[in-house]
Amino acid sequence: DALPEGRGLGVLSRYIDALKKTGNGDKAVGVTEKLVALAPDDPKVLGRAAKVQLDAGEPREAARLFKLILDQHEAKLGADERADVMLGYGQALLGSGDPDA
Repeated sequence: DALPEGRGLGVLSRYIDALKKTGNGDKAVGVTEKLVALAPDDPKVLGRAAKVQLDAGEPREAARLFKLILDQHEAKLGADERADVMLGYGQALLGSGDPDA
């Protein structure tokens, strides 16, 4: 709350990277919730959160976030970004055991 929004996003993003690199993926999941709360309409933030969730073994939450990106931001995504989101969404659905969701 004390940092300006843009600065807060950067700090949290770097903190998530550090947690993942040090094998603390579970802690990174909690931080992504704060990141999404700061920028719930930012597809890059949602994508980062979805990837952290997927890496942490939370495929259902990852699938929900990837689907949110596709539902709300697909038209704004470049071809590479769209492909990354669709790949992540497919991986999350397979990981959730419900590929038809």
